[in-house]
Amino acid sequence: MNLSVPLIMLTSAAGLVLLKAPRNARLLSLSLLWSSAAMSFALTPSRAELPTDQMLWGLVIITAAVAYFPEAVAMKLAPTVCSAAGLVCGAAIKAAGIPPHLLILAGAATALLASTRRWPLVDWGVKVVCSWLIAVAVLAVALPLITTPGYERDHMN
Repeated sequence: MNLSVPLIMLTSAAGLVLLKAPRNARLLSLSLLWSSAAMSFALTPSRAELPTDQMLWGLVIITAAVAYFPEAVAMKLAPTVCSAAGLVCGAAIKAAGIPPHLLILAGAATALLASTRRWPLVDWGVKVVCSWLIAVAVLAVALPLITTPGYERDHMN
């Protein structure tokens, strides 16, 4: 199972949520994301069980959906969602045996997104990108559940 794509999308969704959150919630949420990721990476045993794809994609959907809430709600939800994303990312990277450079790179990208200045179209752009993340995650969850009949002989043969 390739964990890189959902983990990068998860940290991207967290960065977009931080970009839309008020400035006073950004620093708290970002520090919770990093500290929970480092703590779960340090405390997870090397041979831990990997999280399921559905769990990772579900967390991407939940994290990206926070961008649609008003600022007052996003201010309260951003720290919780970011700490959950950090916990899952740190544990998944340790369990998969992926070098922690991915986590550092994703954290740097999240910090870069969170520290940018808000422009007038930022809210619109964040919602568009979060919609894309949600659509990809829903497809990633739904497509394995759909069964195809495969090759069946036609009634004419």
